[in-house]
Amino acid sequence: MSGHGNSQSRRQSRGPPNPSRTSYCPTNNQFVNGYQHEQMPRQQPQQLPQFTNGESEPRSVQELWSFVQHLQNELSINRGEHAKLLDDFVELRHVNSNLMKVVDRQADAISKLEVDLDNLDQYSRRENVCFTNLLVNEEKSCEDQVVLLCEQLGVDIAKNDLVAAHPLKGKKGKAPRFIARFKDRSTAQKVFRNRKETKNISPDKKKLLFENPEKGVGVQPNITSKRAALLGQVNDAVRLGSLSSCWVDYKNGNVLLRVNANGNPKLIRNTADLLVCVPTFKPNEFLFCESPFLNNTDSGFSP
Repeated sequence: MSGHGNSQSRRQSRGPPNPSRTSYCPTNNQFVNGYQHEQMPRQQPQQLPQFTNGESEPRSVQELWSFVQHLQNELSINRGEHAKLLDDFVELRHVNSNLMKVVDRQADAISKLEVDLDNLDQYSRRENVCFTNLLVNEEKSCEDQVVLLCEQLGVDIAKNDLVAAHPLKGKKGKAPRFIARFKDRSTAQKVFRNRKETKNISPDKKKLLFENPEKGVGVQPNITSKRAALLGQVNDAVRLGSLSSCWVDYKNGNVLLRVNANGNPKLIRNTADLLVCVPTFKPNEFLFCESPFLNNTDSGFSP
């Protein structure tokens, strides 16, 4: 009895339970025997995969297995389509390769046609002669001035020896140019051969012939616009490379380049010919030929 009374007295001496004290209880969050118990966070169940067609998640293993089989079927179909696309891609690459070969052949043919067309155009201009610094006004027609200039050059012609003579449309700010077409090609070439005689024209005649008597008259062959651009490239190479000279052959309109004063003139048919003679020249464009640097080919050039 004394032991039982001592244990009861000890329980009474402890006092009421302390609400701040906590203990673990895996079931609830209630006060048990005077103590507050915390509830552990409940883990979320693992989500099952969703159907691709928007159906609800499977509710059984059988539905899940049906869903996996459905995905396997779709994967098999996609693999077949992927293989077909690969075959189509290989076939398209083959077709594209053949088309590129056709395009290359057509590009070469077009380049040759452009050269042939320019040669034909230049051939039709061999009877033409261009003049600059001619005095042409209402009183003095272009035909009369060309006839008078030819007489000063030692070429006796009449107005009926000309097909036509008229001004050329030029750029604003530059001296006007005039063109005369002769009936006889040999007459036009004789005018070219005697053009140095313009230095021997008397001052009185210069006042009647020239727009600016202090300057000489220019006598040039009538070349195509592309050949004029090629001549401009050659002039740039001569100026930048301190070369000898360049000019146009009045008989056929070819551009010629003399690298050294004692060297033979070189025929410049295109920009590639110019780079062979002047490897250090850097052209802005390639005339009468394709750029050898577009296809990364070993052209032998080092511009």
